[in-house]
Formats: sequence, C-alpha cells, structure tokens
Amino acid sequence: VESIPENRKFEFVVIDEVQMASDYNRGYIFTEKILNMRGTRETLFLGSKSMEKILREIFPKIVIHNKPRLSSLSYIGYKNLTRLPKRSAIIAFSQIDVYEIANKIKQSHGGVSVVLGALSPDVRNAQVKLFEDEKVDYIVATDAIGMGLNLNIKNIFFSSLKKFDGFDERYWI
Repeated sequence: VESIPENRKFEFVVIDEVQMASDYNRGYIFTEKILNMRGTRETLFLGSKSMEKILREIFPKIVIHNKPRLSSLSYIGYKNLTRLPKRSAIIAFSQIDVYEIANKIKQSHGGVSVVLGALSPDVRNAQVKLFEDEKVDYIVATDAIGMGLNLNIKNIFFSSLKKFDGFDERYWI
C-alpha cells in the first residue's frame, strides 16, 4: 500500500491490511488509499473484519466475502525457551527482546532466524528463507512478522501480553 505509484492507473488494485488505517503512525497512508485508489476494473480490500462497518459506510454497495481461518488456534500455556517445539515463532515487542530471546534459543537449540520490521527486504527474506527451508526450526520476530509474510509455523509464542504503542504500554490481546 505504501509503495503504490500515485501517477499510474491499474486495472486491478489490492489494498491489503486495511485495518492499518487505525495505526497512529502509518494509518493516514492506508486511509488515503482506501478513499482514493481504485482499479479501473476491480479493487479488493483485504484485512480484518473490524473494518467491515467502516467500509460499508464509505462504500454502501461494497460486496464483502468473509473467509474462514484455515488453521485452528489453541492455547497451550507457558513454555520455557529451552522446551519450545520445533517450527515455532516467538513474537517479542522490542528489538532488544528479539535479540535476547534469539540468543537464548541459539544457545539451547542452535540456529534461529530473526525478523524485524527495520530489516532491509533482502536481509528479511534471507532470514525467512532459512526458516522456510528448515535450516533453522525457530524464528524470533517483532509483530511485524504478521504483515505480508506467510510462513509454515506450527506454534506461536508471545514474550509478553503488553506492548508499548508509542504512548502507553497496553494489553494487545
């Protein structure tokens, strides 16, 4: 969304992660694209069901298709880093925590991939490839991992239930 060229027309436009319109730092970009960017033949808005009411108000004739989750979610409780099952992702909410957790996993399990929103696309893709090619069984990342990456993860663990949102620490669940 943030890199859609302004001066070109497209037959088909997809605006993914529409719920990002509510993000304090980047929401204005998503809002502008939702309101102004259209494909000449078709436009798709993808994202959280939380945007359905707003999209219906903006576009009364919108057609909305809800799709079921393709995997089940279950809670398995607290796990010590030394006892994590293979093919796990650990989500932390700061770079310091990501690197500390990755170091602990590396000490007890060997290799680990690290993904942060601040990584260059080449470095991020190389880290993802290590995990996807099963050269490492663990990936430690910030919550930025949920934006645009589809990974073969069997278990997700969170380092905290609170996240600093730029102003306050809040529960994010």
